[in-house]
Amino acid sequence: MAASAPGVFAYGGRPQAVVVNADASFNSASNPAARGSFVALFATGEGATTPEGVDGKLPVPDKWPAPAADLSVTFGGAPGEVLFKGLIFAGVLQVNVRVPQNAPVGDAVPLTLTVGSVSSAAGRTIALK
Repeated sequence: MAASAPGVFAYGGRPQAVVVNADASFNSASNPAARGSFVALFATGEGATTPEGVDGKLPVPDKWPAPAADLSVTFGGAPGEVLFKGLIFAGVLQVNVRVPQNAPVGDAVPLTLTVGSVSSAAGRTIALK
């Protein structure tokens, strides 16, 4: 059993990750996030949390269990600044991260979530301008 197996949520088998831009709109090729802004992404497979979570039980607001292992997000290989990480629902990890100024731009920039030493599968993307 792996310590973590992060997986970023996507739309119906497409590579576009489920991401909310800073203005609360969904990220897409026609609505890219700006470099320097923050985005929220959603994932699962974070592994052990602090405080420890209980399977199938909703997290307590303001005491969001966070991954016990280090967590990072990259945009086309450029590391973002993680501002929040926590389970917001049973099995749903929310990560708020600032898009780095040096991230590449485009409709399908690779998006990678790493928890501990395990990275999400290749293929998730985000639109950036």
